[in-house]
Amino acid sequence: MRNLIHLTSYPGRIPISIHQNQEDDPDTALLHGFDISHVPDGGFITLTNRGRLTYAVKDDIENASVVQKPRWTLDIMQNIESNDNDDSFFFCSFADEVEAVFCLSRRGKVVRVDLPMDSFDEKSAPNTVELVGEFEYGINCASWSPDFEVLLLHVNTEDVHAAALLAMNNRMDVMAESSLEKFVDVDGVSGDLSVDSVSLTWKGDASKVAVSSVDEDGIRRIKIFDKDSLTLKSIGRMENGSDVKNLNDTIAWCPNGSIIASVQSSKRSSQIIFFESCGLRHREFKLNHFDARHERVKQLSWNGESDLLAILIDTKSGQSDICRSRVQLWYRENYHWYMKWESNFSGRKVEKVAFNTDQPYELLMSFSLNLSLNEVVEWLSYDFCWDMCLSHDSTTSAAVIDGNLLQLTPLTKAVVPPPMSATSLTFDHPVCHVSFSPFFSSDISAIVELSNGDFIFLGTNGRDVSTPSIVPSYKPPHIICRCRKSSLAMSHFIFDLRQTSIAHMSDDGNSVVIVGLVYDNVKEVETLVEILMQMPNEKGNDGEG
Repeated sequence: MRNLIHLTSYPGRIPISIHQNQEDDPDTALLHGFDISHVPDGGFITLTNRGRLTYAVKDDIENASVVQKPRWTLDIMQNIESNDNDDSFFFCSFADEVEAVFCLSRRGKVVRVDLPMDSFDEKSAPNTVELVGEFEYGINCASWSPDFEVLLLHVNTEDVHAAALLAMNNRMDVMAESSLEKFVDVDGVSGDLSVDSVSLTWKGDASKVAVSSVDEDGIRRIKIFDKDSLTLKSIGRMENGSDVKNLNDTIAWCPNGSIIASVQSSKRSSQIIFFESCGLRHREFKLNHFDARHERVKQLSWNGESDLLAILIDTKSGQSDICRSRVQLWYRENYHWYMKWESNFSGRKVEKVAFNTDQPYELLMSFSLNLSLNEVVEWLSYDFCWDMCLSHDSTTSAAVIDGNLLQLTPLTKAVVPPPMSATSLTFDHPVCHVSFSPFFSSDISAIVELSNGDFIFLGTNGRDVSTPSIVPSYKPPHIICRCRKSSLAMSHFIFDLRQTSIAHMSDDGNSVVIVGLVYDNVKEVETLVEILMQMPNEKGNDGEG
């Protein structure tokens, strides 16, 4: 019966230089190093697809400045003396054991940038940049094992019907190799042109790795390999041994090794499905309010505790002139998946989401570069924690968030095992936060915050509304009024209010003061704000703030 509490938020931006000779393909930042343990001094490294490597430090996480000054930048292509200006870098990772950053390009370059531990205090860029290898036919995908002992590469080969899976150590020696099928059309050109057509994910103990790719027969399959020899151990399948159809390329192995998450789509909807380590398909949950014609699941990511699954959803290319992205956090309990939180981004495209491996409830998002903002890498950071939400009245009602549903159960009157509840309220947007009123005699019993920024006030008085309940003696609350985000004068705040609660109510119940935390984009600090809201004369109408 826990809910996810959004504790803190802060943004970050790093000015970088960009090659603007290809206006139709603006530089996209691939952020790495949010895992502070991998980069000294709390710093992180970013890589753009044109080969611009940047190192910056978060001097004070509690009061992070919106715009950070990088310590140094490095143009990889100039340092390796390559004339291949059309190449695109897509992967960078810092390896502690060898004190180096490895950067990979689509055309097959493997570049090592040595970064000794004492060099992180310097202001100048490193001068040891080496092209340690190059795969003639290009690299499709790459992933380090969790212990950073093996770098797995999925590369093209001379045979258009085949690809190769390579396991390399951190000295770039090839340890094992396995051949994979590859789908081609009648003209001999790869049928899946997406750069994300192949995905890799490791088991938490680094003993196995799963690969999602399209075989020669045109069916996407998930194949599980042994780490040391790349021996094929199992293939994703149904209980009767048949293939799992309509799989997307996105996969993510739960760190505790229990299940592998993937996406299965139909013409109009998508669902998250799971596979056991032996390859058997095992349960699923459907994505609500998801239109597969216009949206796609771009990424899945687990946190280190294996209890949160982040889902990145964005609009398909060419489907809309406006970029839209959604990030959802899901949690499983009693074989039921709850959507605990959602954030919407309109006009901004989220490129990547990742949990901090040292702090499992810190979520970080990187964004496509916005050239109107003076050429910067952008990211947002969110910190969460778990807590229970109980009413202060005699019913001791427990509120549980599950997407568009708010489930309510009076614990003093009945004990209803989750995922069931005594009653539930349905809203037009997912619920992000709920807080009960500390004032027993008021008409307002709770305040609900939706993912679109609107506030809903709940109460048991006012209109005669009968909300169904399986507990006969329980009188559930109903919606009294709604305060829309557009009515709040908060234009200089770049995050929505969070941890909102009712601080004061007038004696006549016509006005309510709520308090909450928000990030002030002007002062660049976390701010506690008070909002006076006027309740409408007619219950159920919109309030004003």
